[in-house]
Amino acid sequence: MIPGRGVRRALEVCAGLLVALAGCSFSAFDPSPVPARLPPQYEGNDAGTLAIRTTWEDCCLLEGAIHAVTVSAPWTATWQVDDGSISTMPAGDYELTFFEQVCGGNCQVLATPANACTTRITVLAGERLDLEVVFPGSEPCQVLMP
Repeated sequence: MIPGRGVRRALEVCAGLLVALAGCSFSAFDPSPVPARLPPQYEGNDAGTLAIRTTWEDCCLLEGAIHAVTVSAPWTATWQVDDGSISTMPAGDYELTFFEQVCGGNCQVLATPANACTTRITVLAGERLDLEVVFPGSEPCQVLMP
């Protein structure tokens, strides 16, 4: 049986869309790994505490966004900091890179990291270091030491 004109035209349109979409780049929503929900906790005698609070000034993305930090040197870890974060870590010097990832599909799919900012800190044994990170929308974030 040969499909009628309407059905055949619909199939042609669908095939054309598939070919067109195959050439498109969806880099804004490439599957990025979801950062861990909880920060690492170190229990050595030389532990210091890093407390992070975030503020998001740009309201309101339809699907939302998550905010995270990657800590580097001497080890590397990435975790979410949206609801505040307290981590214990060995005393030492660290580089922190904060970023946000816009959500798609209720945060099942995340956009590539954006609006990043980087700072260097020193964690001292037995001490607490407080940071506030402000995400002002489509600009790089800012790290404040209150």
